[in-house]
Amino acid sequence: MFSIILNDNQLESISGMTSEFPIVMRRINMAMLDVPWHWHEEVEFKYLESGVLRLRTEKDEFTLHAGEACFTNANVMETSEAADKSQETNVITIVFHPALISGHFQSIFEKKYIQPVITNRQIKVIKITSKTEHGAAICRSLPKLQKLSEQENTEFQIRNALSEIWLHLIKEIEQQLNSRPADSLRKKERIRFMLQYIYTHYAEKITLEDIAASANVSEREALRTFKKALGKAPFDYLNEYRLDKARELLETTDLTITEIAVSTGFSDSAYFGKVFRNYFECTPGGYRKKVRGDA
Repeated sequence: MFSIILNDNQLESISGMTSEFPIVMRRINMAMLDVPWHWHEEVEFKYLESGVLRLRTEKDEFTLHAGEACFTNANVMETSEAADKSQETNVITIVFHPALISGHFQSIFEKKYIQPVITNRQIKVIKITSKTEHGAAICRSLPKLQKLSEQENTEFQIRNALSEIWLHLIKEIEQQLNSRPADSLRKKERIRFMLQYIYTHYAEKITLEDIAASANVSEREALRTFKKALGKAPFDYLNEYRLDKARELLETTDLTITEIAVSTGFSDSAYFGKVFRNYFECTPGGYRKKVRGDA
């Protein structure tokens, strides 16, 4: 019987997920499962084969019917349940780490196609139906992807199919955002430009003026837009992004602490160590030892 494994912070540990091929696909009868509130660092597609599924985030609620799907972004707290426990509610779940399709660190795939989606706090859950061209393509492709997972030696086909699905997802998200009021769209465009500037230039010395100019707004408007959209100031977000990139380098490279500090935009290793310790509650060196099992 499938079960969900959570830590004290409701973070789900995805059973079967490996670093070599970070994707897990399952078919689950939700009528037989009680799903607690949870979140995970991976992204997820759900495709409903039968029944009716209710899905909730902290702010929204969605209902999926047979033949419909949804995308849940990374780090989104959610729960779901069968609308009728007496009826089979079969769901195909596809959970994967974006690195599967983004390739190496700072690749064009990561910066151009992956980061604009997974770092956009406005994109939590996207309901997908066959009423649009790209939605229909996604709904057709998800069951085929699950069938591929039942065959041997299909890793390349799975990754290629997932990349195609992701491109359709980007177009579907664009269409859904374009259908919203013009003022809301302009605000989302501003934050998108500013975020893209941060993703591209975070390793450099960045000023608030630079961030604001990327969206053609004043510094005051940049502050207001950031705080309303993301709940924090631009430099708080920039520091968190730099720290996340530094964490990745600590995990995946043998660069020195000083080299990592410089390559992620920190002025010196001492300041980097102080900020890292405040955020992760351990030193950069201690974190590296911990994740590599040396401690």
